[in-house]
Amino acid sequence: MSDSKECTHQVVGVGFPDFWQHVHDQFPKFFGIASVELTEIGNTAFKGALSEPFHKIARHLARMVWNSLGSVSVLALNGCGVDAMKIARGMFETSVTLGYLSLHPELVEDYLDYHFVIQKQRCDFMKEHEPERLKRVPGELLQQIEADFVRVAARFQNRKGKLRTSWSKVSIREMAKEVGKEKLYLTFYRFASSMHHADIGGAFAQTAKLDDDDILDVEIVPSDEWLSAALIIAHGAVISVLGDYNEIAKAGIEEAVEQADKTFLATWGKDQQEAT
Repeated sequence: MSDSKECTHQVVGVGFPDFWQHVHDQFPKFFGIASVELTEIGNTAFKGALSEPFHKIARHLARMVWNSLGSVSVLALNGCGVDAMKIARGMFETSVTLGYLSLHPELVEDYLDYHFVIQKQRCDFMKEHEPERLKRVPGELLQQIEADFVRVAARFQNRKGKLRTSWSKVSIREMAKEVGKEKLYLTFYRFASSMHHADIGGAFAQTAKLDDDDILDVEIVPSDEWLSAALIIAHGAVISVLGDYNEIAKAGIEEAVEQADKTFLATWGKDQQEAT
């Protein structure tokens, strides 16, 4: 062992490079579109300054989904379909939220102001469990957090004065229904949520029958399982948020979004149109 205080470590490869081509060959159209067309659309759509709060939050949500497409692609190439499903679940939920806000711009203030509820809850947690940490927070900031919470709290309380757990009065399912994605909520979203929360449905969704006996066990990566579902939903979520963002912020990318929708259908088939 060297006496040097500096210690170097060999970089260890992560993932399954030998699996990449196998996955790419299953979905060549998608990977071509994701690396070229969608990247160009995003770079065009998201440039420039915005002034309206709703425009800013629409771009923020759209970029979150756009960024996650890369994560889903990496996981899919490495045969990690279940984990790709978990990220695609978040992409779907974000697309539903943005779609719902586009139909109800009067609720944007609620979406933004729920931040003050979260800040107050964090302070209350520290007050009970981490009082020493709370002492490091400037008193002026704590007073502002309290004042902001008092200002908005009534909008997020029920008749008994209890705070609800979301900025919205309606559930994700109700939002999904209103934006035309209830079927995806009842199918994809429920499957992905089961995987994420590891309930029995999620456990059975990740099983594979072993060849040498009759015991069910976890499907080990790399695997082809759940890859197409994750990629379809992720791809559809990107197109959905790009379309909503363009409409909300008047980004001027109508032709690009229309073309992206056409290539989605060409990639996955008309039966997957509801994913967008």
